[in-house]
Amino acid sequence: MNWRPLLAALLLLPLGSTSLLPLTASASAGRDRPAAQAERIDYPGSGIVIARQSGDQRRLTGTPRSLKRFVARRLEVLYADAGSRPRCATSPTVVVDRYDSRGFVKAGEGWYEPCPGGGYSVIYKRSGSKWRAVLGSQDVRFCQDLAWWGVPVFIGGRQCLSEDLDVVRYRPGADTVSPEATARRVIAVATWLPIVPRARVVTRAALAQLESLIGRRTYLAPEECAPEGCVVTATEPGGRESRLMLRMQPIGDDLVVTEVEALP
Repeated sequence: MNWRPLLAALLLLPLGSTSLLPLTASASAGRDRPAAQAERIDYPGSGIVIARQSGDQRRLTGTPRSLKRFVARRLEVLYADAGSRPRCATSPTVVVDRYDSRGFVKAGEGWYEPCPGGGYSVIYKRSGSKWRAVLGSQDVRFCQDLAWWGVPVFIGGRQCLSEDLDVVRYRPGADTVSPEATARRVIAVATWLPIVPRARVVTRAALAQLESLIGRRTYLAPEECAPEGCVVTATEPGGRESRLMLRMQPIGDDLVVTEVEALP
């Protein structure tokens, strides 16, 4: 199928602004479940609230130590994202809502008092002994994204977005990863910039590189963006990861995607 019309149409979509929404988790954590029942844990209430420097990741009874260490590292990442200001040392917070021993966690990340800054929902996924944060969102997630990562309904929820932006029932066994979904992710990265031009175009050479990524069903997750382009992590279906730079150049009122460059 020719994806040029889809890419061209998506490149012209305006970039919507996203504001952080406040987390609604209560400061009181639910009871821990015994390890014997740890295959699927649904913590009561809003979940286990873990503030930076609290050490409350120890309360995640029945979960592996690798997850507790990962949560501690995520709190440090949130602290750095907030500017590492000493007065905000206890503001970064992770709320663990559900745990699935197949390697998934439903959580929330954000910043509370004394430096409130809002938050978002996130899914943690384990590969081997390592965990990573995937699918951070403040809205309903796309079915194709949940399916790509193999997220179970217990973690991902019963509803998701189709590629036509309809809210539908999430069916992990039926939702396969489509080229449309990969095209959407590529364009989402290519338009996630601090400047918002009136139109976005792509050179013929860069378009060929993007189509190659789409053909391999590569999942792209942005790391950071600047006016010259976006650094992304590219994950192939087999789990192989690489880092890419989507180089962009402003020309008049347009932002031209000029090259997809592999990074060391």
